[in-house]
Amino acid sequence: MDRRLRSRLRMRHFELLSALAEEGAIHRVGRRLGMTQPAASKLLREAEQAFGVTLFERTRRGVAPNACGRTVVERARLMLGVLEGTGEAVAAIAGGAVGSVSVGVYAVAAPVLLPRAVTSLRQRGSLIRVRLEEGSPEVLLSALHRGALDCVVGRVTADERSADLALEPLYDEPITVVCGPDHPLARRRRIRWSDTAEYDWILPPPRAPLRSTLERWFTERSMELPRCRVESVSILANVTMARESKTLVMLPERVAKLYAELGLVHILPLVFASTPVSVATRRGEARSAALSAFLDALREAAADVRGRDEAKSREVSVARPNRPNGDRLPSLDESSR
Repeated sequence: MDRRLRSRLRMRHFELLSALAEEGAIHRVGRRLGMTQPAASKLLREAEQAFGVTLFERTRRGVAPNACGRTVVERARLMLGVLEGTGEAVAAIAGGAVGSVSVGVYAVAAPVLLPRAVTSLRQRGSLIRVRLEEGSPEVLLSALHRGALDCVVGRVTADERSADLALEPLYDEPITVVCGPDHPLARRRRIRWSDTAEYDWILPPPRAPLRSTLERWFTERSMELPRCRVESVSILANVTMARESKTLVMLPERVAKLYAELGLVHILPLVFASTPVSVATRRGEARSAALSAFLDALREAAADVRGRDEAKSREVSVARPNRPNGDRLPSLDESSR
């Protein structure tokens, strides 16, 4: 069968199979790929004849891949993704680079970790071309699965992992609560969680990694989830809404500090959770020299982040006076600063 597939199938067949799984209709695939419906139908018949099985079944809504079809579509997307990455790598080398790496980035890692990793590569004299692509977890992990990305950096949770992904923790990112500089809570030095109940919050949508973390955090402390009027993972949009309204927003601490230094938000002194930042790669796949070099730079940048956190923790420990044995630690409902 392998010889038959190599002799009969072309990349156009794989493009059609991938597109048909997404569109669910031959006529829509034809328009998408710039071919007539009869031509698209012919490509599908040729692919099924090459594999010797039916790949798509008719449904009330059009066509859908069966068990064999889903396996073929998964492999087709991986091949197309690898081909796309190969083209970028060749273009990078032709332009003077020694390779390229495509990185999916969650917003939590974009402002701090990735710039440090890229700077580390440059300081080593590396000529690797790095392409950063920011997006939702669903989009980025899908691109990683099909080979369009070499790795994904961010809050990749256990729920999002699959057997073909390897996850390497890098560091923990504290989550902070912010408001606009003119918010009533920004003028108060001590704040309780109960003080935030009268204000609307912007929360991540239910499928976002941070949403499950904060829901679990509130549940474990027998606290109600904040009142939510907007669901968003767009940091820029969230910061803008926080500035222009009395809305409260949860942001990664390092991201929040960047916006606070610009005077765009005020960080509230509330104890909250931390989430791990990790890098995900495809398990069991040989890594290119460019990807290996980038991962080394990423680990070096993460070690720098961890070192700064440890130094800060020691400074706080030294600055904090010893508590008498009977002194009460602050409750979860009290300020942490």
